[in-house]
Amino acid sequence: MNAQNPYQTRTASGIVGALITIAFAISFTTALQRTYLRAWRRPPGGGARNKGRGAVWVGGVIAMLMVLTLLRNTLQGDTGRVLAWMLGLIASTCLWWWTARLMTRGEVRWRPLLPTDVITGIGSWLYTLSATVWMPRTLESQYPQFGSFGVGLAFVTWFTGLSFLIVFAAVAGPALAEGDGRFGAWLRGPGDTTLVDNAAPALPGPTRPMRLSDAFGRGSLGSGVELPGKDRPSGSTDT
Repeated sequence: MNAQNPYQTRTASGIVGALITIAFAISFTTALQRTYLRAWRRPPGGGARNKGRGAVWVGGVIAMLMVLTLLRNTLQGDTGRVLAWMLGLIASTCLWWWTARLMTRGEVRWRPLLPTDVITGIGSWLYTLSATVWMPRTLESQYPQFGSFGVGLAFVTWFTGLSFLIVFAAVAGPALAEGDGRFGAWLRGPGDTTLVDNAAPALPGPTRPMRLSDAFGRGSLGSGVELPGKDRPSGSTDT
């Protein structure tokens, strides 16, 4: 049996690669919103609107990339490159500020989201710049063999690295905004709250130190968070 040539491999894996890329984009936006909602201990809800927010976010990212690409092609010379870099940093920061607000369903005020915005915006922009070094090599080596499937794998790798930064920034936001220091008080503002008016109260925090299994909702005490209206399992302890 003759081995398939690179063209045949690309043709066979093209549709599969496109479907994997789309599925990963959907799952990424779902996980993104879940990360922000859990970090801010927001109650569940939203239904189909949550999927709509994910689609809006993808559209916003694509629009930002198109504008930045146009600016990069328009601005020439060393001054133009520096200006394009600065505009990209500002755009990335604004995008993640809007992202945090969108994914928390508009229930968290803008100012408390500022630490998450700054950490994610600057961090993701620097991470994206570093990807210009290794991503082309990855695409160069995988596309001739696997076609769009290889492209999908490369982007999955990129998103995996970005997810670590997003989780860290999402958790740092409420930790700083709910602190007792001056910075936390400034983030909460005159009303001394991180939430907008008429927003549901935050869920209670964990009742015990967190464990690795809590990330998967495992263990006798689940995630360690007691949800309103739900009884704890019989025989469970806080050990």
